[in-house]
Parts: sequence; C-alpha cells; structure tokens
Amino acid sequence: MIRNPGGLFGPVTVDSLGEDGVSSARNATLIKILEDVPLPGGTRTVCENRGSGIRAMLDSLLTAGMSPPDFNDKISSFVVVFPNHTLLGEETVAWITGLGEKGLTDSQCVALALLRQEEILDNRAYRNATGVDSRVATSELRDLVTRELVTQTGTRRWARYQLSWRTTSTKGQSSRADRRPELLVALGNETLSRSELVARTGLRDQTIRRWLKIMRDEGSVDIVGSSLKSRHVRYRRTYQDLLFQSEGTDRD
Repeated sequence: MIRNPGGLFGPVTVDSLGEDGVSSARNATLIKILEDVPLPGGTRTVCENRGSGIRAMLDSLLTAGMSPPDFNDKISSFVVVFPNHTLLGEETVAWITGLGEKGLTDSQCVALALLRQEEILDNRAYRNATGVDSRVATSELRDLVTRELVTQTGTRRWARYQLSWRTTSTKGQSSRADRRPELLVALGNETLSRSELVARTGLRDQTIRRWLKIMRDEGSVDIVGSSLKSRHVRYRRTYQDLLFQSEGTDRD
C-alpha cells in the first residue's frame, strides 16, 4: 500500500486516472520549473507533468496478466493498494506468463511463485500467503492440479501441493503437453465416457474434463445422448474433425 498526503486535484478523478491528457497540479509554476530541471547524470527531468505514470503502470500490469491496483481518493490522502502478486519479481512474472495459462487468479500467481521457490503448500499455507478463505483455496488449488501446473499428494486435510515436473523446463517455460491430440487418438472413431478416457490415457478425470470442455468449445468433440451434467455422458469426435484428419492424411 502506498499513501500520499492530499487527495486528487482539479478535474482528475479515480475513473480518469491513466487517460491521455488528464493531469492537474496544485502549483503549476513549481511543476513547470521541475519540467526543466534535469536529474543528475542524465537527460531526464525531475517531472514530466504529463500524467503518464499511471498509464505506464497499468499497461505494465496488463501486459504481465496482473490485476490493476485499487485507488482510494480521500480529501486528506490518496491511497494505492497493490495485490500481493504485483510484488513478484520481473523474472518470476515472466515465468508465470510463459506458462501460457489464461484465467489464473492473483492468489494462484502468488502460490505458483512460492512453489517455484521449492516450497510445498497445503490449504492453510495457501490461505496465509494469499488471504483467501478455505473454500476459495480448495477450489483454486484443485484448478491448479487440473491444469497440471501442480501435483497433489495426500487427500483432504493431509493434501500437499508442489510444482508438476512438466511445469518448468531449462528455459523457464512450460513444457506441459497439449492433451487434445492425446484425447483425439484415444477417442478414435468410438464414443467413450470420461471414465473410459481416464483408463485409456492415464490422465486425471478433472484434467480430461477440462480439455473436453476446451475441445467442445473448439468444435472438435461433442457429446452423445445424455445431458452434459449426467455421469453417463459420452463423447465423440465431430464429423468436421474426422474430415479434417482424413484430408490431412490424404495430403500426406
């Protein structure tokens, strides 16, 4: 958290922070002087008076896949509260971005950073590090396992989590496999349930469930018969996917 005496001034509001051309100063004369005063040993000046700092900060957080800070404007002070994950080092942020996983929460990013330091987390340690409650911690840890970013040993209160061996490589990028080709091969021309796919591939049910959803959204797999919520639901490759594979084989 960063606290500065005095709130926002003039036309600047919390909603307009970071917008081009939105800037205001209580002492315009002093700001004008500081615009012309260079920093020692360089060409940059003490102050640019363009209001670009907030925009640069927000752009950097967005590029890194991080949430923006919270701004709290009061008459006597202006407070900026950064989520814990924004305090991660640049190299760690680059590593998390390199995993290529969309939709990770701020607390999951913090947990991955801790796990990367060869720590082993349980639900309590996850809560202490991120500030989320037990229900959220359980859900987010389960999601990390489903994504194959971490592995779980033990169950319930004895569950422990650590990075999957597929999560890192010598170049610091994710080496996790794309499970779509594996599942398409397992399906072949048949109609199979998730449990049958688990038996054929050796993957976790939650992992198969996640990739089947991705493949349904992409149109390479659809369901047969039962409702998606039924435990008896079965899956098959779509006609378009089989046709694409056939055309690819003919070209080869």
